[in-house]
Amino acid sequence: MVTPADGPHRRPPGNVPAAARSAATVRTPTAARTPTAARPAVVADDEAGSGPGATGLDLSSPAVVALLARCSFPAPATPLTCAVSGGADSLALLVLAAARGGEVTAVHVDHGLRPGSAAEADVVADAARRVGAAFRAEAVDVAAGPNLEARARAARYAAL
Repeated sequence: MVTPADGPHRRPPGNVPAAARSAATVRTPTAARTPTAARPAVVADDEAGSGPGATGLDLSSPAVVALLARCSFPAPATPLTCAVSGGADSLALLVLAAARGGEVTAVHVDHGLRPGSAAEADVVADAARRVGAAFRAEAVDVAAGPNLEARARAARYAAL
């Protein structure tokens, strides 16, 4: 997980807990997956184009530039995948990732835990389009057992 440099949650790209690899079943994704060897760095957020114009977003605005300076993203030459729930935190993460430049892919993971949760992918797809990022939707089955939040996180990490 990549977060602002002073943030408490850092997970090196590709460092997926063993529980995440075994506690979930990834259903067939909406879009094609990248082969394992070519997978980009992953930016995960557990919350839930560039320049001004038709998107209504200015990725070079002083506010975005100031926030981007506090982030520790990989170099723009490194493809970056952002887990985006559609909530404010993950949408902000997507905007900052797009502002850093380079190839960015937004991934929405539907855990299937709430009626209508699949529609949240549309919000993420629209946001990705607006900032010039690629989009991929994943659907997962959350393993049975205690601690739903931990099991959903494990499923999400496995999908990424």
